[in-house]
Amino acid sequence: MRGTQGHIFTCVDVCIPTKVRGTEAEEEWQEVDWTKLSTGDIRVDADTFMLVFQPALAKPTQSVKALPMGALIRASEVQPDADGRTLVVTTSDTMHQHVRITFQDANQVSNFRQVAEQAETAHQASTKGGHVERDEEAAKTEAKKVAARLEADICAAIQGSVPPLIFTGVQLMGEDPNFEGGGVVILGEGAAVLVDPEDMVTVGSYELRFYSVDDGVDEPIKRFVIGPRATLNRLPTRGEDLDDSAVIFDVRMLPTDRLHTLCFEDEKMAATFARDFRVRQRLMKASLLTAKGASKEMELRGQIECLKRMTLASRLWRLFGLFIAVLFVVVISRFAWYYKEDMRQQKTRAMAEYGQILIKDAMQAAKVSRGLASNIGAQACTSMLGTVPPSDLQLCLAASDDTDTDAGALTVLRRCVSGTVRR
Repeated sequence: MRGTQGHIFTCVDVCIPTKVRGTEAEEEWQEVDWTKLSTGDIRVDADTFMLVFQPALAKPTQSVKALPMGALIRASEVQPDADGRTLVVTTSDTMHQHVRITFQDANQVSNFRQVAEQAETAHQASTKGGHVERDEEAAKTEAKKVAARLEADICAAIQGSVPPLIFTGVQLMGEDPNFEGGGVVILGEGAAVLVDPEDMVTVGSYELRFYSVDDGVDEPIKRFVIGPRATLNRLPTRGEDLDDSAVIFDVRMLPTDRLHTLCFEDEKMAATFARDFRVRQRLMKASLLTAKGASKEMELRGQIECLKRMTLASRLWRLFGLFIAVLFVVVISRFAWYYKEDMRQQKTRAMAEYGQILIKDAMQAAKVSRGLASNIGAQACTSMLGTVPPSDLQLCLAASDDTDTDAGALTVLRRCVSGTVRR
């Protein structure tokens, strides 16, 4: 379909290569693993042959930005292709030099082939004339200027005593928000920024922000909080889909979070970013371990305090409290029993009378308890020390009084005591 500003191809599936297993020759596309980017419309400028991909919307309320994919250079047919609707397109994009496009019907494929032939002819002509090298140098110079302006804007937007760490020339990729079934899209091109907390005395919140060139620096298009479980994994970049200096990282803050991908143009900048990111992740991990250790220390201190409180005086006090509680229960139970008996016999007593009865019962219980304790103590002394209980000793003395002579009384007393001890 020819538009006023170029060619439009609707409802196409766009895939990007992920890994090359065998030889990396451009024609051997059966050796390439592809990942679906999304489904949408492709626009080709009639003059510059610039490709722009507009992902389709799953919901009317959603919106997703168009993705520039560089200038069209050539198109190659995928073999084997049963229906002939799939082409591998070579572009001038530095991140993804090759994409695979599956068209809706054969008519679209034929129209795109014609446009690709025109683009290849123009590319060959410009190559012979030496224009490609100059265009590439101009594009790199312009990209550096854009990156410098973005970095300056970010520094001005993030005011604070701790300057942010800015890494330009980065693409952020993630799952397509418009399709529940998945699909990966480029969320933005710009800069990855590491932002540290203002308070450097205590461990605060470390953030990874991404600012897009198209959206400006008023608000990052994506914000991540670096935690102790954050991961940053470098992916292999073999293959013709990326230039030699490109570095790709998979980043995820939590195991349950959606996976995002950062693609760096410069390898040195990517290595610096990975180092600084991991330093902050390890700091948060060490902080978590320290917090757990402090919690454990507080728990142990509490246990030590409990042990300190279990001294002899505290134990006696607790025993006394237990005795008072038992005594209270006994008094209430005894009062209830007397009251129930009076109700059964249809008697009426004043509260003072109940008090006197309870005091009398308490004194009787105390007397019985004292006698019982005395007997228990005497038996314990007899068993451990061989002593004679006072009652047995009084019986022996009474038996000796019945003897007339002192010698006989002493003999009777000795025999009585000896027999008592042997028992």
